[in-house]
Amino acid sequence: MKKADLIFLLAAVGVINTWDLLRRFGDSLKDVAISYHPGGGRSVVPSRSQVWSPTFKTDPLGHWADYGCKAFSGRRAVSMPVARSWATEQYGIKEWVAWKDGDLVPAEVMVRARAAVGVRR
Repeated sequence: MKKADLIFLLAAVGVINTWDLLRRFGDSLKDVAISYHPGGGRSVVPSRSQVWSPTFKTDPLGHWADYGCKAFSGRRAVSMPVARSWATEQYGIKEWVAWKDGDLVPAEVMVRARAAVGVRR
């Protein structure tokens, strides 16, 4: 099955973005996502990858502009591997899969999401 077909099936059950995916199929105590946010333009926030969860703060003492997300500055090629390594160490997530917009989510979350819409690997 193509990724676009899975996205369409999940949208039919109310999963539109990574936030929805984690809220619906993630473990609220450990599952996180990793997103990349490019800087530039008029933004004063640098390019960075962020480890985040819809249910808890991954860096409660971090800078206010990161909204409780653990942030790693740098271009995607530099910051994403560092964020992935940190999240694997902190939350024990061994396998990641790419989701919409280049976000990384735990493979277990995708297994539960696929099962919910009746899609086998």
